[in-house]
Parts: sequence; structure tokens; C-alpha cells
Amino acid sequence: MDTLTGDERKQAMDFFKSLFPIIELPISVTKETFEECSIHNQPLPLWVYENIISLIDDISSEHIEYIPCFRFVHSKEIDCLLLAKIDLLHYQYILVSIDKKGLIIDFMTIAGLEILDDIYQKYTLARIENDQKIYQVESQGLIQDEYSTLEPKYYMLEIGGDGKFSDKIPISH
Repeated sequence: MDTLTGDERKQAMDFFKSLFPIIELPISVTKETFEECSIHNQPLPLWVYENIISLIDDISSEHIEYIPCFRFVHSKEIDCLLLAKIDLLHYQYILVSIDKKGLIIDFMTIAGLEILDDIYQKYTLARIENDQKIYQVESQGLIQDEYSTLEPKYYMLEIGGDGKFSDKIPISH
């Protein structure tokens, strides 16, 4: 994208954004989100990986797949897109804010599943509310028992007016 002119970058990003259906908030982001998105949304063309995804993530593994999930309007000047990153042993949901000129403002993993070792996994759920605050529940548990969990942790973060994401703030539940 660095070699593209402003108009070319905007056209490329407009096409990229068109792959993400617009939704209304609130919405929950869970392990079922990417399954539902992969049924309803088109796969990403190769040039998108090379020119856009490479700006927000390391795409060095051939086993990684990216699935467009949805987008929502943050403001007149900023859209937010949720992209699922699926790998062999884990998945992540990456929230990306983009301005109307096609520039990426910020990105952050807001939910997913990560295998920590041979015994434990970390699972994070997220809920994006109407006020664009994001609430997360993060828990660790045994890999072989989906419902085992250690003490869950709760967080909140916000999407600022400028499209940047705040740091996660621990909250009590």
C-alpha cells in the first residue's frame, strides 16, 4: 500500500471494506463468529493479503486464513472492521479502524483462542456495545475440557473519537 497513490489506496481500501457487511451494534464476538462469517462472506483475494493484511499482521505462515467478519460505522470519518485470523491451533479477532482516505488508524486483537502449552488454553470473548465500548472476558482452562476455567478476568476498552483503541482496563464483575 505504500507504493499506491492516495486515490489507489482509497480504492483498494474501499474494495476491502466492501467485503465486510455492515452491522448494527451491540454484537458479541465468540468462537462461532468466524464460522458464521466464513459461510456468508467472500474469501479475501491474494492482493489483499499482500497489500492490506500485511500492514496489520505477520502473514508468514501458509496455514493462516483471514476471514472478513463485519464492519460498523464509528463516525462519519472512521469505519471499524472485524477480521478473523484462523491458524492451526488458535484464532484471533482483529478489530481495525480505517479512515475515509483508506489509512489504517489502529488495530487490536479483541477476542480469540490461544493454546498456551500442552495443558492450558486462553479464551477471550468480546462484546462491542452501542457506545463502542468493548467488554472482554478472558479465561484460561484445560484444553481437553472446553468448560473448565480458572478465575476469569474482565476488561473494558474504548474506541476513541480519533479511531485509536484505549488500553484494556481491568473491571470487576
